[in-house]
Amino acid sequence: MKVDSETLFTFIEGQQLSIILFFFICGTCFGSFLNCVAFRIVRKEDWIRERSRCPACHHALGLFDLIPILSWLFLKGKCRYCGNKISVQYLLSELFMGTVFILTYLETAADWLSMIFHLALFSLFFCLSLIDLESYIIPNGFIILGILNRFILTVIHGKLLADLNDLSDAFLITLVVYVAAIITNTVSGKECVGAGDIKLIFVVCLYTGLYKSILVLFLSSLLGLFVVLMTGKRKIPFGPCICLAAAAVILYGDLLMKFMFQ
Repeated sequence: MKVDSETLFTFIEGQQLSIILFFFICGTCFGSFLNCVAFRIVRKEDWIRERSRCPACHHALGLFDLIPILSWLFLKGKCRYCGNKISVQYLLSELFMGTVFILTYLETAADWLSMIFHLALFSLFFCLSLIDLESYIIPNGFIILGILNRFILTVIHGKLLADLNDLSDAFLITLVVYVAAIITNTVSGKECVGAGDIKLIFVVCLYTGLYKSILVLFLSSLLGLFVVLMTGKRKIPFGPCICLAAAAVILYGDLLMKFMFQ
């Protein structure tokens, strides 16, 4: 049986769309789960064994209450049991992580191993960002997991010795940021950059290297300034700005470098 080129192209295109849809669904599920994890960590609740409950009436949620995106839309953003509003943050979290999973797949599909570790990193970034947004704290556990994720990927790729340069660059950049933070905090009389932010920058540098780390710092500073101007707040959680800039540079660093320095 002979298959013409148009039929083959249509089949391949259909397969690609199916894979993209699969990654989007996985991303929305992770977004829902990580949002719940962040909510419970901030409140020092058990996020492993406890069932999902309505934040208002504490009624245990059923299967049809937990379908990413669809449940929120069908219930019109309200709890099925008490009628209280469910924060739109849940819907946005699911949509955001679904998009992140698609973009990561499209940029790293050629190396499935790296894609898995990048998805793990971006999931860590997302969860710690939610925690930082609410509590102004970046838990050390997320820093350790970020370092461990990078170390395991390095060992699997067999580039342990070659990646020692990234480690030394990470220490150098972090040291410069630490000194700058001390000076800035002393001059301003307030904590502009916290210890958690500095630890997070170290983790990011392990993934981006020297030059791209500088780009991350530049972009995250621009994001932070934009948020300050838009909200009028004198103090903002800086972790989400670092994470968003880092994810952009990890996925599109070469393109951004070319655009900025051409």
